[in-house]
Amino acid sequence: MLFIAPLVLAAVARAIQITAPTNTSGWETSGSEVITWTSVDTDPSQFTIQLVTPADPNNPTTIAANVSTSDGSYTYTPSADLAAGDDYRVNFISAATDNTGILAQSDYFDVESGSSTVSGSSAASSSTSSASSASSSSASSASSASSASAAASSTSAASAASSASSAASAASSAASASASASASSGAERVVPGLVLGLAGLAAVLV
Repeated sequence: MLFIAPLVLAAVARAIQITAPTNTSGWETSGSEVITWTSVDTDPSQFTIQLVTPADPNNPTTIAANVSTSDGSYTYTPSADLAAGDDYRVNFISAATDNTGILAQSDYFDVESGSSTVSGSSAASSSTSSASSASSSSASSASSASSASAAASSTSAASAASSASSAASAASSAASASASASASSGAERVVPGLVLGLAGLAAVLV
């Protein structure tokens, strides 16, 4: 009991939860299997995955080390077919030097004769595809933002050009009006002078 208590306390203190395999969804004897889990920010960043077998429950087999907690899943491909049986279990062991206890344990589950439909390569391909889709989406958003900015700049330039054209037209109209006024004023000064000149000429002739 003294040996088990620290392991139990370590499991309770962490929020990481193994969601597969479960007691209702076990494994097949042949092929790859997916281990999934949920976690929170306070969980360790890495851990080791061990498989407890009914043939030797006191000596778990390490199937992966330094697994990133944020991954959320791990595809396990046994080097040899598993033996059919019940009471299999998956343990997550802390990789922290100050706490080497069990972080989480799966339900006990069965391994039945058969071939798994899970493919290790397809799981990796799915992860790569998701990352690629996210990258494409980000690039598309950036392109849309750039196009919108260019359109706004073009509209502003066109508006400025239109305003400048209107100002130039107004200035031209003002200049024409000023010239007309000057011409009219000059004509008004010339006519009286011409009348006086004719009157003086008539007086001399008389």
